[in-house]
Amino acid sequence: MKDSIGLYNQYFCRLMIEELVRSGVDYFCLSPGARSTPLTVAVAENPTVSKQLFHDERAAAFHALGYARAGGKPAALICTSGTAAANYLPAVVEASMDMVPMLLLTADRPPELRDCGANQAIKQIGIFGDYTRWQFDMPCPDESIPPEFVLTTIDQAVHRATDSPCGPVHLNCMFREPFLPLESADESISDNSAITGWRAQQQPITRYEQRRSALSGDQAAEVSDIIKTAASGLLIAGRLNDRSERLAVAALAQKLGWPLLPDISSGLRLGADCETVIPYYDLLLQSTDLWKIARPSVVVHLGGRVVSKRLSAFLKEAQFDEFLHVADHPHRQDWQHQVTRRYQCTPDSFCEALTPLVTCSSESGFQKHLRSVSKRVGKLVERIIDEDDAPAEPGLARLISQHLPPNSGLFLANSLSIRLMDSFADFAQYSISDAPLPGCNRGASGIDGTIASATGYAAGLDRPATLLIGDLAFLHDLNSLAIVGKLKHPLTIVLINNDGGGIFSMLPIAHKREVFEPYFAAPHGLNFAASAEQFGLSYRAPAKSEEFVQCYRDAINSTPSTLIEVKTDRNKTRELYTRILEATGKTVAEL
Repeated sequence: MKDSIGLYNQYFCRLMIEELVRSGVDYFCLSPGARSTPLTVAVAENPTVSKQLFHDERAAAFHALGYARAGGKPAALICTSGTAAANYLPAVVEASMDMVPMLLLTADRPPELRDCGANQAIKQIGIFGDYTRWQFDMPCPDESIPPEFVLTTIDQAVHRATDSPCGPVHLNCMFREPFLPLESADESISDNSAITGWRAQQQPITRYEQRRSALSGDQAAEVSDIIKTAASGLLIAGRLNDRSERLAVAALAQKLGWPLLPDISSGLRLGADCETVIPYYDLLLQSTDLWKIARPSVVVHLGGRVVSKRLSAFLKEAQFDEFLHVADHPHRQDWQHQVTRRYQCTPDSFCEALTPLVTCSSESGFQKHLRSVSKRVGKLVERIIDEDDAPAEPGLARLISQHLPPNSGLFLANSLSIRLMDSFADFAQYSISDAPLPGCNRGASGIDGTIASATGYAAGLDRPATLLIGDLAFLHDLNSLAIVGKLKHPLTIVLINNDGGGIFSMLPIAHKREVFEPYFAAPHGLNFAASAEQFGLSYRAPAKSEEFVQCYRDAINSTPSTLIEVKTDRNKTRELYTRILEATGKTVAEL
């Protein structure tokens, strides 16, 4: 009987892994554990898969998140029973909220060891709550279960994870001991006719055809009429998934002549072959003088959410006739409750259907004004930043944007890092075809798992990448530096160390000094040279802007990966930020 248990564990897990591979899932993130032995061994024995071992399940999940974010292809996570699965939760929340595919294969105790005080047994089914697209409790393998059931369950799991809206899927896999056949066992399990046929065709037993999301002819005509009758229009590009979406959005903007406001996650903020892009819109919108003349009658928001709070505030005050939102999922992203028409389709299909139907409008005075003032602000930012040769946060973002290798990855931590790049990055250094590829975790917008996510993003892109991160986010995920040395391509980590939570210095609470420093800024007094040494990374600590540029150029072209730690002063950064905003306000008022 015991030999039979081990044999069926082995047989079913080999089927599961092979079916995952046939379904396009060939990247596995594993963590050590006994109960997951049948799954781990099946992955280890399969020569066609890529496998990465993680000592920490939390880091493994964020790495898988970053990997899938890079190319839309899910990774599979495997862990043992107990709290190992619970460590996946933060990444599962992010994947669910930002619609990133993910597959979770958690090992579990059999039914007779549940709710009876057995060691390392917790309630795993349902542990991720409503954040999964689907969850299923896989029964213990035995002779009563048709093996084709195992295959169709895998196919369903992959489909649920990758069909819109994408997200996490949880297969909770129960195993009895012994986990594998005993060494003395010489038995094997014979395939039935269904499995014999499956092995011969080299395809999943069930092939799901993905749905195509596109505008209908009537919908395209409807939108075209709205645009043609609009007194003025505004395009907003939120997170876009790939270059085809970016090219399509830029083509529509060029055809319409409407101002295009590109969020950093759109991939259009760092450079676009489109004259209507307004890269410094976040800085411009802090001026209420601009609000008085910028009154679009129609707004078209393409893709995901945006970082800029100023844009949200401007839209809240604007009085428009129509607000169109285009995204390939059914979830509401309308926190100000302004959307009048919602189109569930991919941004590129929307733009490609619409572009032939609209005419190129002549540039309005408002559009000329926006373009002119945006260019002026870009030069203004450069001048103010260059007045001090010590690198500060806005200057670091700008310098990185000017020296990123074409087609490389750029992962941005939350809190201050992503806002710095959104506001202060240089523009038009690249075309859409060679612009760096931005990644970020903006589903729940937490600071956890950032280093691990960046390593997964670099692995998914299969190219060098840069991570811009603050010291608190870095501390939060310090153990994930162990993953960096395993990457095929170098990851350059630019660490802004302002000794605490720099973004809180921009908030009103900063004036309450008695509580701000200990409870919000949370200074730690650390530097991270020893961390780089411990994890085998090169380390640099430039004190001047020119020195930073040289360090960065060296890092992106070298191995091993490099940690560049830049110490900044939170108070000086706040002063610089205030100077830029004041100068921007005057520039807007003058034009």
